[in-house]
This record gives sequence, C-alpha cells and structure tokens, in this order.
Amino acid sequence: MRKLILFAILSMSTLTLVSCDDSSGGCKNDPTYQSHEIAIRWYINGRTADNSSSFDTCGDVDALRVRMILTGPEEEEYIWEDQILCNEMMKIFRDESCDQFPDGNYTLEATLVDANDVPVSDTLILSENLIHGTDTFFDLDFTMDHLLGDYIGTIYLDPTWDGDVCANADPEISSVEMTFFDDGEYIDTLNWSGNCVNELDLHDYPAKLYEMRIAGYTDNQITYCGIFELKVGIGYNIPVDINVTYDATECANFSLTE
Repeated sequence: MRKLILFAILSMSTLTLVSCDDSSGGCKNDPTYQSHEIAIRWYINGRTADNSSSFDTCGDVDALRVRMILTGPEEEEYIWEDQILCNEMMKIFRDESCDQFPDGNYTLEATLVDANDVPVSDTLILSENLIHGTDTFFDLDFTMDHLLGDYIGTIYLDPTWDGDVCANADPEISSVEMTFFDDGEYIDTLNWSGNCVNELDLHDYPAKLYEMRIAGYTDNQITYCGIFELKVGIGYNIPVDINVTYDATECANFSLTE
C-alpha cells in the first residue's frame, strides 16, 4: 500500500500519493505532466437554495467524523481508509507525475459517525470514473432517508399577501389556515390556523420536504391562496419569504386537503 502524506491547503485537507525519494525530483518537475485531483464533498440533507453549502450541519446530526474507504482499479495498491472531521466538508486527493492515479473506476464508501464512533447514517457507496485531464468529484448527500435519527425543525415564515403585510392587505384577512403534504399525502397532524401575522414560527415539524398550502380568509371566504414547496431542516431554519396572491375567483375553489 502506498504511503499517504496529509497536509492542509486553505482549510481543505489534501492527500498526495508519494513514492519518489528526495533525489528523484525529476519526475515531480516533469513539465508535461498535469496532476489530477479526486475531490470528495459531502452534504447533510442536501444543499442550500444557492447550492453553496450543506442545508444542515454536522452538528445538527451529532456527526463528528466521516468514515471513508476509497479504492481504485488497482485494489491491492490504491486503497485509503480514514476518518475525517465532518465539519471539513471536503477532502482532496492529488497525484504527482512520479506516482499517478491509474485511470479507471474508483469506489468510495462513507458513513457519518458520532464522538463514540457510532454511525448516525447509512453507508453511502458511490463510484466515479477517473480519466486524466478531467475533474473527478464524489458528491455525498446524506439525505433524511440516509440519517438514522428522527429529526425535527422549526419553520420561520414571513408571508405577504399580494405583496402587503397583514395590516395593509386589501381586502383584509380575518384568518389564515395552512396544511402540509408529504409526497402527495395530506398530513392532518401538521395543520395550522390562526390570525394573520407577519412572522410565523412553527415548532417541532419533522425535517423533510413538504408541499405547503396556505389560505387567507376574508369574511369566511378564501380570497388569498397558494401552494409552496417548503424544505424543513433540522433545528432552526432560515426564515422563508412567501407571497400569497389574491384571487377571489380562483381561491373560491382552492382545496387545502385534496
């Protein structure tokens, strides 16, 4: 098994396979060789809306490390196994001109583990083909289906009504009602109803992706209505702005439950 040297680059861990000794600098200085990287990135419960970061954090699921096993086409030689701090969110492997990654199929196994080395997720297994001259990425998404715990979150909604806050809505809103669907199934235990408020906190909702339906009433008639996709993360969530449109004709036939 080839030795691996660990060093940090801009807070991202990078591993370089090295087999040349100090006197063999010629292979490292080969101007015709371009090094290749294998990048491993991981996310908890998907990514944020702008794809810039993990939707939830390692701390949300009590994950301290990611246990990884990486194998390549030459299984006897190209194998690496270690545990990486979960909060790093990325690991990079780089080869050199004197010790190249062979082209071919690489397989990664990854599991989130807590401080006691107990898994808090299923093991994800991904395979990617490495061809020199192209980028090789392993993107691991530990979705709610892969996490072993039952997680809840708090929803923060900042609704407007045809662009106005409650006090300025025209016609005025006497009450609001919301319902939730999970994969097309109406979940009657998650209903909410009450007075119109500009900031709404909903506690202890199972973390997952919902279809949310919302209705604003004027004199016991639905005059504002809308359907929104709402992702509830673990713990506290970023406030979500929604605008519910006014249409007395369309909303008269709006269903909160079907």
